[in-house]
Amino acid sequence: ADLSAIPTDKLGEWLSVVGSRLGMQHWLCPALCMEIYRRHTVDSQGAKTFTFTAALAGLRVGEWFLSRKLSKPPQSVIDEVADMMINTLEFIQGRLVGIRDLRVVYLRAHDMIRNLMESFDKRLLDRLRPFSGAAQNIKRRCAFCHKFLQEDIQLPDCAEDISATDEGIVPLYCVHCMTLCYCDMGCQMSDWKRHRHYCIPMEADFLSTKLSSILLGSDS
Repeated sequence: ADLSAIPTDKLGEWLSVVGSRLGMQHWLCPALCMEIYRRHTVDSQGAKTFTFTAALAGLRVGEWFLSRKLSKPPQSVIDEVADMMINTLEFIQGRLVGIRDLRVVYLRAHDMIRNLMESFDKRLLDRLRPFSGAAQNIKRRCAFCHKFLQEDIQLPDCAEDISATDEGIVPLYCVHCMTLCYCDMGCQMSDWKRHRHYCIPMEADFLSTKLSSILLGSDS
């Protein structure tokens, strides 16, 4: 009943047990994730901090609310979850350039959070505008050579349906994650050696092992 009584190093174990026995859709799972988020956004001295563990916990909470399609929660819950989502996106955005390629995670998180906030209150979308601009900038550039691609392209059902036109370079999407795009097959093949470590299947969610390992920095 009192999640604050669980030691911090045991919260992840509790989440695994609850998920395996009751299912990740059980209400205890987001409650545990919110507790993990709170613990990893404040250090032992009480100062504010943020970790990849907090980011993953926040995304799991958002995904739970979105997948459950519940009636509109109390305003206090909406405010807390919205703050979690914005802080998480800001954290990931600040680490897009680094050893790990977090672009797929960022774009997937942005789309999920946008849908969540729209289901809560469309006015919350105003808080997403700076992040939406960054997401659009990623989608407009080839993931390998960084050339600008044609704007306002609808995501295709299959990457093979894409071809170059006289209007500009039409993006060729990765057929696995359908998130990053390239200006031609050459760029896509050249980037695969790096991207294959960070490519997440379209159907994967933030509870998936690979997505979690990318965000937490483990290739195992």
